[in-house]
Amino acid sequence: MFYTLQMEDKNHRFVCIYRGPSHTYKVQRLTESTSYRFRIQACSDAGEGPFSDTHTFSTTKTVPSALKAPRVHQLEGNVCEVTWEAIPPMRGDRVNYVLQVLVGRESEYKQVTHTHTLSSCEDRCIFYYDLISQLSL
Repeated sequence: MFYTLQMEDKNHRFVCIYRGPSHTYKVQRLTESTSYRFRIQACSDAGEGPFSDTHTFSTTKTVPSALKAPRVHQLEGNVCEVTWEAIPPMRGDRVNYVLQVLVGRESEYKQVTHTHTLSSCEDRCIFYYDLISQLSL
C-alpha cells in the first residue's frame, strides 16, 4: 500500500508532491497567510483508489524574529536611554515594540505605560525612561 499526495498549484491543477508508504509528509516552503488545497489517494497492487475530498489548509502569519537585548545608558539624574535595533518590516505589517521593566527586587516584569508603546522604528529605537516616576508601577 502506498499513497499519492497532491497539492493544487497556481494554475488550479493538482500536482503530486509525495508518493510513498508513509502516512505523513512535511510540506515545505509554504508562504505565510496563504491557503493551500490538498487531496490524497491510496494505491495497492489491485489499483488506485479514488481521490479524497479536497482539504484546504491556511498558513498563519509569521511572528517577528527575536530582538537583540536592549542597551540602557543612564543620562542625567534618574533618566535613562533605552535603545535597541529595529527589525525589518514584515510584508508591510506594522511592528509594535512593547517595553517592559523589572524594578528593584520584584520578580515580574511590568509593561511601561501603554502610552509608550512604540511603533515601527527605522534602524534604531530610542526610548527615554524616567526611573523615579516608574518605581510605583
